[in-house]
Amino acid sequence: MSGILREYSSFFDFLLRITDPAIVIAVSLILQHFAPQICSHDLLKVLTIYGTGLVVLIFPFFNLYRSWRGIAISTEIFTLSRAWIAILILFNLIIMLLANHAQRKVLWPYGLLKVESFWIWAGSCWVGLAGSRIVIRYCLRLLRYLGRNTRSAIILGAGDLG
Repeated sequence: MSGILREYSSFFDFLLRITDPAIVIAVSLILQHFAPQICSHDLLKVLTIYGTGLVVLIFPFFNLYRSWRGIAISTEIFTLSRAWIAILILFNLIIMLLANHAQRKVLWPYGLLKVESFWIWAGSCWVGLAGSRIVIRYCLRLLRYLGRNTRSAIILGAGDLG
């Protein structure tokens, strides 16, 4: 059972691809339940629908579902941050394009960027997404420590050359 991730790579890829949208949905539900006075139900509904869809569409373009083995967690979190910022910008563009005249007057020129509850949602989602990656890394490190998910290598030669 040394190469568990390689053997089940398609399953783990699928699992990662549904985890990110699930985190966006979970954050929205938590905010709706515990902080309804901060984020209105209608705004959270819009944030959840568009946020989830954009995560599904944008994250693969930033190569977030590749193997990060041997690469620092800070690099993965930096890539996640870039992808999340791209989603927030795209989100605002979509909202501005779909807004009617009255909505555009309220949102112009910054869109949702001037709405405090948008930033609470965006920050909470980012913390959830980054936190999930840190937990996954820790679990993989624990698996390797326990002798699972290891790679074998053959060393040819003896002494310093080997």
